[in-house]
Amino acid sequence: SLRGFETAGGGGRRVRFYVQTASDTGPYRFLLPIRLSAAGEPDTTVYRFITLPFQQVSLETGGREVSAVELDPGFDLFRKVYPGEMPLTLAAFFGAADGMLIVPSRGAHAEAYRRVAEGLKTEGQEVIDDLDAQRDPRLKDRPQWLLGGPGENRLWESLEPDPSRLRFTFPEGGRDLAKLPDGVILNDERLPGRSITVTMVLPRSTADGKIIPTVYTVALPGAEPVDGTRKLPHYGKYSYLAFEGDRNVRKGTYPPSGDSPMTWRAR
Repeated sequence: SLRGFETAGGGGRRVRFYVQTASDTGPYRFLLPIRLSAAGEPDTTVYRFITLPFQQVSLETGGREVSAVELDPGFDLFRKVYPGEMPLTLAAFFGAADGMLIVPSRGAHAEAYRRVAEGLKTEGQEVIDDLDAQRDPRLKDRPQWLLGGPGENRLWESLEPDPSRLRFTFPEGGRDLAKLPDGVILNDERLPGRSITVTMVLPRSTADGKIIPTVYTVALPGAEPVDGTRKLPHYGKYSYLAFEGDRNVRKGTYPPSGDSPMTWRAR
């Protein structure tokens, strides 16, 4: 991990920091790749030989104002990989044995969502309805898959996703998905039609600082949730997907958050 970052010299011509390593068998000796980033400039990668468990590193910046320093950005070393270094994808939920899939107890798609949840859950995971989930204290620390949108799943209001990722344009005076006129806005792109099913995963922090996945699946009024989710187990490497019927029309992966003890970023 990177500790104690500071600049030195006039104009910040040098940067200094400590590299801390942890091992049960004593300090490793290894060549550490270090990437320096500066606004408007190409990234530069340099290498330093690490021989101590807590070793100072000093680097020339070439007069650049460094905006980020990353240790082992290409994952060349055999080490722990922190959650903020990897993109969050559906695979994170599929691999979570304590995951909870929360289905709506109301709405036209309620029964279909339950069939979807029962089909998607993996070993150890649990399907519960939104009424029970509201009273379940385990929810705050568990990976969650919320099925159904506003006006359907009662947990939507408390777990609503970032509107820059997923939102709906409702007629004035309501937030009932059944009355949605047309389309959904995914990553600021409008997808027209009433037969779209969207699934996405976003990070959530627990009280002890862990990052866990929260997945959302919303089928528009003209969509069939089973059709729009049937292929999801084959798309585990993606962060978001949109299906029209059972045809995939959008897919992608959000970049990692970058929050990691292996990285320093200017604030």
